[in-house]
Amino acid sequence: MKIDTRGIQPYVPLIIYFVLSVALFYFLSTLEQGSNMILAVTTLLSGTLIVYTYVKQKVDKKRDVASLILQEIRYAEARIRNYLKSSSYGLYEKLLPTDNWNNNIHLFVNDLEETELDLISSFYSKCCYIDVLIEKIGEIKTSCYSKDIKKYKKTPPLEEKITLSNSNLVDRELVIKDNDTIPKIQGILFNISRSVELIYTTTIVEKLKRIANK
Repeated sequence: MKIDTRGIQPYVPLIIYFVLSVALFYFLSTLEQGSNMILAVTTLLSGTLIVYTYVKQKVDKKRDVASLILQEIRYAEARIRNYLKSSSYGLYEKLLPTDNWNNNIHLFVNDLEETELDLISSFYSKCCYIDVLIEKIGEIKTSCYSKDIKKYKKTPPLEEKITLSNSNLVDRELVIKDNDTIPKIQGILFNISRSVELIYTTTIVEKLKRIANK
């Protein structure tokens, strides 16, 4: 039977240091020298406090990061589910306004299996790609709108009707060209969104929740 020791791994340095300190304390106590006893006790207490503080900060950081990752996954999945129902993403919002996974994946190497790490990484990768596609569509639409406004402002008053008519023809060509691109991007967007494996209700997220609630 394989014993899962991953839960105590963050405390291994503290345990080792404590054992060594006790051994040192016992050795010095056999010398029957008061000064050495005081030095040993002081060293034991200060060293244990330092190591405990280090370990606690590491555990606290992992807990905080896990909470942020859970929030990011929940939010991104909500946007994807809404898209699959409405076939539309808001151009003003991102699936991942922040990314706490790729910068902190090393914190969870001992808590999650390799396949679980890969699955979360794939989720974040596809969500980031969706954000890029949404941003690209927004840029194209903004560019078309800006061109239309600039041409309207340059229109001489006496030739307003004729110039606007010609301008609209030019703009229409630009829009048609850009709209040839937008459907392609939207097609990719649809395929990527459907391919995202939703993980918020899986055992992977349950593990993250346990870490966040420690």
